[in-house]
Amino acid sequence: WEGIALNSMGLVFYESGGHDNYVKALSEYRLALKFRHDAGDRSGEAATLVNVGSAEEALGHRSVALSDFQRALEIAKVAESPRWQAASYSSIGWLLVKDGEPRRALDEFDQALGLYDQLDDKNGEAGALYGIASSSRDLGDLHGALVQIESALQIVEIIRNNVTNLQLRTSY
Repeated sequence: WEGIALNSMGLVFYESGGHDNYVKALSEYRLALKFRHDAGDRSGEAATLVNVGSAEEALGHRSVALSDFQRALEIAKVAESPRWQAASYSSIGWLLVKDGEPRRALDEFDQALGLYDQLDDKNGEAGALYGIASSSRDLGDLHGALVQIESALQIVEIIRNNVTNLQLRTSY
């Protein structure tokens, strides 16, 4: 439970934003990572490594973040955790987009999309399609980008229409 609690504390700091909070998040995530590793919780370890990578990226440590995301992917594969494999692929894809490598990012988003589809994770699918659209746009394929973003938007509308609380629906 310590690993879960520490990871959750890290998420609170990370979501608060700002350099100092990212540093605090990283500290909590690293502690969580040790607990999860020691407990043999490989899926949790992969999840926490994705969070470590996100905090490292927010602090401007892109090469460290890439290494964290790649380690998360390796561990998620060993743990047979498609959810964290998909999250790792997506995280790598977004990092590559930001680093000006949209062609490589496309491969990562394609991998994520396939896994999210297998999981029937519509939020993940929409996010991966958005990544594919962004990468396609950066490669100059505006038609391909439009097709992908329209697909993502259709998924978002389906999800939005399933929200029963009208206040939540308007904010989705």
